Amino acid sequence: MKIPFIDLGNKQLTTLKTEIESLQKQLAEASGFIKEIENGNLQIEASEDLIQSEIGQTLISMRKHLLKIAQEESERTWSNTGLAKFSDILRNKNSLDLKSLADQILMNLIKYIGANQGMIFILEEDEKEPYLESVACYAYERKKFLNKRVMLGEGLTGQCVLEKETIYLLEIPDNYVEITSGLGESTPKAVFICPLLVNEKVFGVIELGSFDDIPSFKQEFIIKLAENIASSIKNVKDAEKTQNLLNMSQMQSEALRSQEEEMRQNMEEMQATQEEMERKSIELSSAVAESDSLIKGLNFTMAIIEFTPDGKVIKSNDNFLKIFKYTFDDIKSQTHSKFVPQDILDSKDYQTFWSKLESGEVNSGIFKRIDSKGKPIWLNAIYNPILDGNKKVVKVIKFATDITQQMQKEEQIQKN
Repeated sequence: MKIPFIDLGNKQLTTLKTEIESLQKQLAEASGFIKEIENGNLQIEASEDLIQSEIGQTLISMRKHLLKIAQEESERTWSNTGLAKFSDILRNKNSLDLKSLADQILMNLIKYIGANQGMIFILEEDEKEPYLESVACYAYERKKFLNKRVMLGEGLTGQCVLEKETIYLLEIPDNYVEITSGLGESTPKAVFICPLLVNEKVFGVIELGSFDDIPSFKQEFIIKLAENIASSIKNVKDAEKTQNLLNMSQMQSEALRSQEEEMRQNMEEMQATQEEMERKSIELSSAVAESDSLIKGLNFTMAIIEFTPDGKVIKSNDNFLKIFKYTFDDIKSQTHSKFVPQDILDSKDYQTFWSKLESGEVNSGIFKRIDSKGKPIWLNAIYNPILDGNKKVVKVIKFATDITQQMQKEEQIQKN
């Protein structure tokens, strides 16, 4: 087969030569570009000609992808290094109290993420209403002493506890931050607030402020670290509670030993007084026997009824029921007024009758009363308040004898 002859003019040859030279230049630059990338120089810049070419755009796209992979790897390495660093800090928590541990965590965290200031709050639940108490404050490379209490739901910090979610702010009010540097007040550009959670239970809040944006990979790092911090805080608080219980147990043991010695001395005293108590017990038994005989005699000869301090019937003997012609079921829990004529109920003396008895005042004399049929009954009686050990009236006992016939005779004599 014969190849046709193409007759090109000088102008066309010149153009073709230029294009070939340009392509060779692009290939040479592309080769150098690739070698730089192979050597780890992902910041290599391409010329405008290479960028405009198809092969150049492919290489630029490849470099962007490699940069992204390198950036992600760098962020993972940074995060893993940070978690290992703080694992060492948290591993030594047993040698620190809660405030010292919080100081160590906050100082190192602020330095590691490049923030400027921050606070750690611990959730306290000892009181009826839980609250957040600041335990660590660090700003401008110095520990700060800022005591602060935040109620749940109060401000963004208190809201973070209720919602159990992180808060990231880029628009900060001028008066938001109370920490000041040696050069004066400085409001951060970004604030990140993260709850300290273990199994969905909040143990505190960490609040960080930065003059620069806090990128997402650092936010994720703080969230991961927050769970480890919360777990350590929980362990420290549990250890403190255990130590407090141990101290209390030791104090109780010492108190118990002291009580045992006191009991030993008391036992000696008790043994020394035992004979005296036995003697008094014999005397008391004799007195009780006499008292029982007296009570039996009173029940046999007198009408007796007992009331509550406000005048309700508690119990009565048969003599009282016989005089007033009632059964006990008729008067049980009834008031004293059931036995009092209406004219006496309306009198001023009766209005103060029970108030005096409630105050412990004894009342005795001749009293006019009525039986179940409304007939008048005259009693020679005494109302005796009974007091407890605190001198409080617990009941009122009435002892009475029926003098109705005597009073009726006197009335008859007066009429004649």
